[in-house]
Amino acid sequence: MKILHTSDWHLGRTLHRADLTPAFEMWVDHVVDTVREREVDALLISGDVYDRSVPPAPMVELFSRTLRRLAQLTTVILISGNHDSPQRLGFGAELFQERIVIRTDPLRCAQPVELRDRAGNLGALVYPIPYLDPDVERRRLAGGDAHTGAGNSDDSEGVELLERSHAAVMHAAVGRIAADIQHGPHAGKPLARIAMAHAFVAGGAASESERDISVGGVEVVPAALFALGGAGECATPGLSYVALGHLHSPQRVGGAPEPGACECSGLPPMRYSGSPIAFSFSETRPKSSVLLTFESGVLVEEELIPAPVWRPIVTIEAPLAEVLGPAHRDARDKFARILVTDPARPADLTTRVRAAFPHALEIRHVVDPAATRHGAADTRRRDALSVLRQFMSESGHRDLTEEEDQVMVAAWEAVRTGEKE
Repeated sequence: MKILHTSDWHLGRTLHRADLTPAFEMWVDHVVDTVREREVDALLISGDVYDRSVPPAPMVELFSRTLRRLAQLTTVILISGNHDSPQRLGFGAELFQERIVIRTDPLRCAQPVELRDRAGNLGALVYPIPYLDPDVERRRLAGGDAHTGAGNSDDSEGVELLERSHAAVMHAAVGRIAADIQHGPHAGKPLARIAMAHAFVAGGAASESERDISVGGVEVVPAALFALGGAGECATPGLSYVALGHLHSPQRVGGAPEPGACECSGLPPMRYSGSPIAFSFSETRPKSSVLLTFESGVLVEEELIPAPVWRPIVTIEAPLAEVLGPAHRDARDKFARILVTDPARPADLTTRVRAAFPHALEIRHVVDPAATRHGAADTRRRDALSVLRQFMSESGHRDLTEEEDQVMVAAWEAVRTGEKE
């Protein structure tokens, strides 16, 4: 079987307010062409279909047309991400035709989507885990029967809540999947078993464009949660692959061996396909999707399919004379971030740069470029709460008390929750 793993389409997003509609149109055409030409049996979209919970109407129309085209060629399975509204994305999901599967309810994560090859043979089971908000799912996933995936927000009254963390709710969801793999109707069959998840798995490299999903200052999920099969002889069947979404740079995580390797660590191959378009100047890795090939339930090949580039991005850091000189002439039609390093700010800086770089999205004069670059990068790599704690400590000349820190954490998360709503 051939399965195409994508994620983080973020339809409707802009880059420094530049319209990316042509890039999105190019991307969906590329996906349809790839599915057709490579005879893909299923397309996975691991969350963040849209960039915000109420997407622009043109993007909804674009996605609707794309699903209609894809349904004629393959099966599409998609989950909601932290940018999506599960209620809006999942509205009418039960009414869609069989080849379009939208999963936004975590309680259904242990109900696999059955995938058949072109000969009609069952070849894979896909377990879709939409984005898990710990504040919502710590109650819902604590109730019900972990072996059947049953349970809802109403029957969990009186049940002890799960820990308020991404790791706790993901552990509960993966536990339900493990129960189905071991005791469900397809237990023991030589099938590919694929989990889709939208989360920050430990070891992944973030960029500037992902939204903070931390709860209590912690946003990561341990990769070991997905090791269902155990180590060594691997007598217990586990997951064949984990199709991740959330991080925008394509990357493998977890340290599992490459497909076809003899080692069996118990940890399945896990990969972020990454976003199809660069949404920040920090995303310098080439964009791609992942074409997975399975034989008798075993992943035998991962092939990166390069994504089309509508307009490349570039960062230029140099004195103004060099910026405007011949060395960077080939970058003048790209989305550009221009950092001018002259000792004194040149006259008419913005006007002169824009005349040469009509698609410059960021123009700055930096006196000490190394300090500016490293300082900004250090801040971006840290979570918002650690930055706030440092600010409070430096401005107040003392560390926060435990009670003060709890108030700050609660206030910050209330702001983030309001942004998502």
